[in-house]
Amino acid sequence: MSRSSVLRDLAGLPAPLQPWNSDLNIPNVPGGGDGRALLLRCQSASIPGHENADGVMQLRGSEITYAGHTQWEHDFAPSFVECRDLAVKTALNGWKFYARDNRRSPTAGAYMAQYKTQGDIILYDDIGSTIRTIRLFGLWCQAVQAAPLESAGSGPVIMGANFKFDWWEDL
Repeated sequence: MSRSSVLRDLAGLPAPLQPWNSDLNIPNVPGGGDGRALLLRCQSASIPGHENADGVMQLRGSEITYAGHTQWEHDFAPSFVECRDLAVKTALNGWKFYARDNRRSPTAGAYMAQYKTQGDIILYDDIGSTIRTIRLFGLWCQAVQAAPLESAGSGPVIMGANFKFDWWEDL
């Protein structure tokens, strides 16, 4: 293959997916949080992964591997820029404590169907058209991360959270 044909093939590739051309949309935040604040202030998220478990069959002194069932990645850790209204902190804390609030009682909380929701990771092209929506099913806030306050810095406070989800689908 000549160099010029490789360059023509490369020039024909679609534009790369840009990491800033995405949104995280959680329209129904359990616990009464503001889903729009989370959408607008999401600084980073990731496209979740999955893998096939490997199976091993041992026969006659040999091992053969094969593809087993799909194992979904269940962790999701977006980060958010916080503003002085503390809408992100309020939404994340409200959701986390809605699921379980040991401050009130060891058994205080909600049923799984109440604290789990759906969230969408929406990917856009360079002109703002949606190219893919990845829906996270059974999404819930497991942990709200500590947000460092640094007197030497001049950047915004970043709120992080750890979410769990059951599975995802490309829509």
